[in-house]
Amino acid sequence: MTMVYASSFSTSVSPIKYTTFLYHRFSRIYPIYFVILIVMICLIWYRTGGVDLNKISINLFLLQGVVGSSIVGASWSISIEILAYILFPFLIKTANDKKSTGFIMVIFGFIMICITPTLKAYPTSGPFDAYNGIAAITRGISGFLIGSGVFLTLKTINIPIIKKPLVSDAIIVMMACLLIFKGGDILYVALCSILIPSLLYGKSFTRAFLSTRTMVFLGEISLSMYLIHPVIYLSFGSEISSAINNHIGNLIYRPYIFLLITIILSVITYYLIEMPARKILRKSQSKFIKEI
Repeated sequence: MTMVYASSFSTSVSPIKYTTFLYHRFSRIYPIYFVILIVMICLIWYRTGGVDLNKISINLFLLQGVVGSSIVGASWSISIEILAYILFPFLIKTANDKKSTGFIMVIFGFIMICITPTLKAYPTSGPFDAYNGIAAITRGISGFLIGSGVFLTLKTINIPIIKKPLVSDAIIVMMACLLIFKGGDILYVALCSILIPSLLYGKSFTRAFLSTRTMVFLGEISLSMYLIHPVIYLSFGSEISSAINNHIGNLIYRPYIFLLITIILSVITYYLIEMPARKILRKSQSKFIKEI
């Protein structure tokens, strides 16, 4: 996001620029989220006979990351994203005025991620698995601060190793190794923060692979995939697993079938919901901005 929008707020944060930025993010996120939310509400209603109206209102206004009660499992992070969007233009403007801002963002981000485990009021599978409340806010905002801060810092400080060939390949290998072991969460976050700049500045096999048409398209439908995959797994996981067991007889194929279903549904929602809704909202943008 910093790579795309940083130049828009490098000199000023005007009301029109600020509102346009938030409107663009809204038109990207909310349509597909809203449709999946309605589907989940209907599904819960069908299976349980009712849905808490207070819970529905919390999710409609994307407050679930703050107060909990997420209906669409993965949407807690989108709720926190909104907070990052609100802050983003002002941080970029400050970073342009004071070159040390990017570095301060990185330091502050790591402090936030380090204190996240101490802020959780509920048990989770990992130290940073926070999905509501203050811990979710620190977890989400910290990643945003670290990623944006690293990019801004590298614009002012030349670190030659980032631009060397194959650096991003080495980072990917290290990240894959960290997934095997527990306790490397902080290091994983640090590697993620330098992966994007290494892909931007240095040639690598990873860069070439991610630049292929298939991977670029998967990036386009990534929001749908992110929101849909927990719905499939949590709401229909047992039914799909039973069907796999009955017709294939080997559950070793289950992850691949889940992935295939997720991709197919994401492609459908991308073309039928995301793209049309975004075009309609972008067309009405000038009228909306003018009215406010």
